[in-house]
Amino acid sequence: MKNKKIKLLFFSITIFCCGSSFSAYDLTYQYAKGDGGLRFSLLEKMANIANIFIETGTHKGNAVNNAKLFFDHVYSVEKERSLYELCVNKFKDDENVHLFHNDSSIFLAEILPNIPEKIFFWLDAHYGLSSTPIRKELEEIKNRCIQPPIILIDDIRDFSKTTNYPSVKQLKQKLLSINKNYQFVLLLDAALAFEKQLGLTVSPVLQACTTSYFFEIGAEENEQAAIEAEKIISLAEGEEKKAILNSYKVFKEVAPFYFWAGLILLNDQKYNEAKHFFIEAKKRGCNNMRIDSYLNLCSQ
Repeated sequence: MKNKKIKLLFFSITIFCCGSSFSAYDLTYQYAKGDGGLRFSLLEKMANIANIFIETGTHKGNAVNNAKLFFDHVYSVEKERSLYELCVNKFKDDENVHLFHNDSSIFLAEILPNIPEKIFFWLDAHYGLSSTPIRKELEEIKNRCIQPPIILIDDIRDFSKTTNYPSVKQLKQKLLSINKNYQFVLLLDAALAFEKQLGLTVSPVLQACTTSYFFEIGAEENEQAAIEAEKIISLAEGEEKKAILNSYKVFKEVAPFYFWAGLILLNDQKYNEAKHFFIEAKKRGCNNMRIDSYLNLCSQ
């Protein structure tokens, strides 16, 4: 019977806190970007922990423009001279903004030994799928950062696509070599690594999406943890539910975003819509054995 919903496949569990207020956690399922740059709410939380913001890949200065409102000092490096000069003019009156024209790893090697404060990094100096300095950047952070930093890395969807990038599994391993106590969450297309002892609270839905994503792309191998994560995702509510259902619109090639939408719609008894999203997830490479079980539920 269709009214048995998703519990035909999921055994009965109690989900604590999933129905709590969206604002009850420091970190919830939402895109790191927003408000014309990086999201104000994220920057505000990070600035309560770290008073230095360092960005690789200034581009047009959108992240700098937001970060300068929250951090004591903002440092950003850009390799493209025209973009660097554009931002120098744009931020010429901002005393807490410091811009550099250089290779990002050289910039980090030069500046990090002189910064004793805690740092929030935004690593975004990728060049499409052709190349990324992320390996060298993380090596410099590992070797030269004085305090354990908070690290946010953009464009996670591009990792594992090409040998020019490390896989997400390799990226996690590299981050753990910087700090073995790092916890990871995915803010749609950006990966955030932070120390567990910082006390940042993570919503069950966000942690579940992170676990599911890592499993689907081969960065984790614990299938039981993935199954538990799928249960939590299916029960998402409020703003997190809305954000999950809209994720595929932002990144149309990311298979897990379609998979998660299917889980929610199946639990809502919207079987035809759920079937569509499961099929789209399979087209994009989401081929776990459970997805066929979910498709069968849609057809009962």
